[in-house]
Amino acid sequence: MKNLTTVFIIGVTLIAIAPGYAHHSFTADYNREEPATIEGTVTEFWFENPHTRIYMEVKNESGEIEAWEVETMTPNVLRRMGWRPDTFKPGQRLTAAGSLARNGAKRISLSIITLEDGTQMKPLPTDEQRDAFYEQRP
Repeated sequence: MKNLTTVFIIGVTLIAIAPGYAHHSFTADYNREEPATIEGTVTEFWFENPHTRIYMEVKNESGEIEAWEVETMTPNVLRRMGWRPDTFKPGQRLTAAGSLARNGAKRISLSIITLEDGTQMKPLPTDEQRDAFYEQRP
């Protein structure tokens, strides 16, 4: 019985701490000291937890097409900013600026995105946007 209790306590402890290990640190994955800007065409807009992603085809300096991943905030945060699952569509041209992945992967953490018409979108709300969201809640 003592062994069963010990196993149970260890199991509950591991389950409790697992979510903390599942979430990653920005600085572990991305380098703020290496900003990048990419221009390309959306292949997929993944509007799901834990982080929304925009997959793009980007032409490199040699003219070859590379697959890039642009990681941004959770859908919950982006919905407050007016983003929806159909905000970006395959074939749409975008310019994305952010921080490069530390491991050399073709990934950036989004700071700002620019549409073809020059409209800029940020993944974090301004103070005014945040206040407006909370003012409309019952």
